Amino acid sequence: MLQNYYSVLFILFFFSQTVAQKITKEPIPSWVSRQNLNQKAEYPDKSNGFYYLVFNKEDNLSLQTTYTRYAYKILNSQGVQEMSEIDISFDPAYQKAVVHELTVYRDGRPLDRLEISDFKIIQREQDLERHLYNGQVSAINSLYDIREGDVIDYSFSIIGYNPVHEGKFSNRFSLQYSIPIEWYRYAVTFPQDQNINFKLFNDAPEPKTIKQSGNTTYSWEAKSIPAMLYESNAPGWYDPSPMVELSQFKNWNEVATQYSKYYKVSNSEKEWLTSEIEPLTKGLSKEEAATKLINLVQDEIRYLGFEDGLNSHKPSSPKTVYERRFGDCKDKSFLLSELLKTQGINAQPILVNSYYGSSIKDRSPSPFAFDHCIVQVQLDTNKTIFIDPTISDQGGKFPDIYYPNYEYGLTLNTRTKNLIKFSKPKKPEIDSKETFEIFEIGGAASLKVVTKYKGSAADNQRSVFASSTIENMNQSYTDFYSSLYPSIKMEGSIETVDERDTNVFIVKESYLIDSLWTTPTNNKSYIVAEFRPMSLETYLYPTASTNRTMPFYIDSEVKYKHHIKVFFPEAWTIENDQTKIENPNFKFSQSINYKNATLDIINEYEHLTDFIEPADVSTYLADHTKVQEGITYQLSYTKNGGAMLSENDSESHFLTNGIMFFSILGISILCWLLYSKIDPVVTVKPDHHQSIGGWLILFAIGITLTPIILLVQFAKNPDFYITDYSWKFLFSTNLKLAVLAIFETIFNASFLIFSIFVIILFYKRRSSAPRMIVFMYAVVCAFQIIDNAIILQIAPEDYTVADRQNIYFDITKLTLRSAVVICYFLMADRVKNTFTKTYKKQAWDTESYPEERKIIATDSPSV
Repeated sequence: MLQNYYSVLFILFFFSQTVAQKITKEPIPSWVSRQNLNQKAEYPDKSNGFYYLVFNKEDNLSLQTTYTRYAYKILNSQGVQEMSEIDISFDPAYQKAVVHELTVYRDGRPLDRLEISDFKIIQREQDLERHLYNGQVSAINSLYDIREGDVIDYSFSIIGYNPVHEGKFSNRFSLQYSIPIEWYRYAVTFPQDQNINFKLFNDAPEPKTIKQSGNTTYSWEAKSIPAMLYESNAPGWYDPSPMVELSQFKNWNEVATQYSKYYKVSNSEKEWLTSEIEPLTKGLSKEEAATKLINLVQDEIRYLGFEDGLNSHKPSSPKTVYERRFGDCKDKSFLLSELLKTQGINAQPILVNSYYGSSIKDRSPSPFAFDHCIVQVQLDTNKTIFIDPTISDQGGKFPDIYYPNYEYGLTLNTRTKNLIKFSKPKKPEIDSKETFEIFEIGGAASLKVVTKYKGSAADNQRSVFASSTIENMNQSYTDFYSSLYPSIKMEGSIETVDERDTNVFIVKESYLIDSLWTTPTNNKSYIVAEFRPMSLETYLYPTASTNRTMPFYIDSEVKYKHHIKVFFPEAWTIENDQTKIENPNFKFSQSINYKNATLDIINEYEHLTDFIEPADVSTYLADHTKVQEGITYQLSYTKNGGAMLSENDSESHFLTNGIMFFSILGISILCWLLYSKIDPVVTVKPDHHQSIGGWLILFAIGITLTPIILLVQFAKNPDFYITDYSWKFLFSTNLKLAVLAIFETIFNASFLIFSIFVIILFYKRRSSAPRMIVFMYAVVCAFQIIDNAIILQIAPEDYTVADRQNIYFDITKLTLRSAVVICYFLMADRVKNTFTKTYKKQAWDTESYPEERKIIATDSPSV
């Protein structure tokens, strides 16, 4: 309440300073370029609500004036709502606003709406919630009687540049926006004895240059500019639009030199600061004193800035900031630098940007390349560290204090030649352990949670708990778990342990879950208990399109370990497992270990980059889908206790091994009988026999690879080698599915042996080989069709529409492939001429083969 009271006082103060400010009416300046208004211009997409016909900005450095003209057409009621108000912003400390024209065109007829009295001067302070007051005011004109189809055309000038820049000009503008524009122009006019450097980005065109009357003008024009479509969650530094930067600063040294002079204090002020902090640091080591002073500036000098006029880039004196106990980033950085100097520590302010990251190194030298100020410290070991004095409740001891990775900065002293690169700070860590104790199967359980936050994660949690009541935190934490366990209740209250010196913040929670178990709606014969790392799931479900054209932002400072420990009241059946998923942008691991009636599930997740290239997003999402598939762990228990096995049964395969043994034995006996009993008579003369060649080579490759492919599939897919626990679970929950699984196991083992049998017949060129190959392909195709038809009938809820389509597609491919093989081996002459070896030696009757009979090889190519 007191804070709001002070905010009102500040607003009233500024209002009293600006209420007298007036805007005036003046003719359009003669130096600007005028474009005829094309009122008939149409934009096909009217969903935007309005369409800019003219978007014109021009800077005149000699006159320190910025001219702006906007003309736009209202397309629908949304446009009427959004664009019927004119807003002209300026800083009355050094600027004044003049309006040149305000015309509404209706059905082609101009209506003059310019009345200065219609403009109301208000102070908005759009950064009020960030505790920043820039002193700007807005001249607002809420236009009356605006209709769909109207064209609003107005222009104005803002006269006066901020004197803190001492006449040096910098600007950055885009040639394409998120709104369509019919005609665009930006121009800058400056004396010929001056120079402006420009830098072009994203294929921005070269400017048109005009020199006349002692001035030089750079201008950029474009027509029929479509709207730039921005994708969600792009990094803050990314902007694909054509961009131009202008600057009269030749290099970074000029920027550092010009603004470093504002960060100087007199000897008397230094002496005053030393005397003020002497009682606080007396008897402390240099490191202890530095930690004390850092905490003082961070926690006791509140963040509040008045950035009007010169104050936008010029800090208040350290003495003033220390006495009034508030300041913005540059005020606090200047104060902290001078306080650390009293302890013999080499410290100085450094400008950074909280959005641009490493892209700032490509920017033109300019004070507008930065939006933040922190402190650079040069240690006696020649190591450089950084302190952000605007972070409250920060832990750690000097010099091991976390700072955000701003990547590059400009040190404010005259010796600075270029931007300096930051070393990467230590990544914050979160380590959460949830311990469940199950009192009885089907009954209640307790949950104890201990979460350790390290580094900046500890800073964040310390701030969260400092800004909220413990009652609110108790409720918030309970609500978090109630989505998974509706009957959960907190026991006692949340406990916190703040190890501030090491910057570790620990949160302890205790709960009672009356009903940990639930009964599936589609099967009442068993109950389940579900465990999943809910606090980690924020990072595991990214929302992005695989068709992105822009980078996808991710938080590089994510390193999370989540441990679930479950104590059982009796032995359970659980398979141990290890999973690792590594991607260039993140890594994930999961270990599942069960021993002595205790289950440990450990998930670890870490981001490795801060953004993902568009081409890599699909892989990033696909790998996260793999993570999601195994992140939830579910325990199942049949109500009659039938699913309970001994601990050693969790990884045994007794039943599967038995089925496979007898299947292999049976199919091997059958293959021997077929080998010796199926011995078709050969009707091709010996002198016309052929070796394996032609198209048969391709079939030979496929037949040879068949058992290899089967073995690889068996190794990769655990469903081929079912554990005894899984068998018992299947029999207790879905008998039909269990019976089907038995037949599938028999078929898979038989298919493997029979495919090897076919290879033997094939390379021996046995006359029975074609029949066996046809038989194998026909049986495989028929089994797959029948098997999939049955499984879709007995477990339809397990298959989505997409899954069903994939099954149909696979069966169609298998059927066509089988048909080709079967037809070839039944009809091709090459097959008849190649597979001519019999089990029993065959006598030839030469009379049965008259000379006029010729063998014609229709199969091509031949060998």
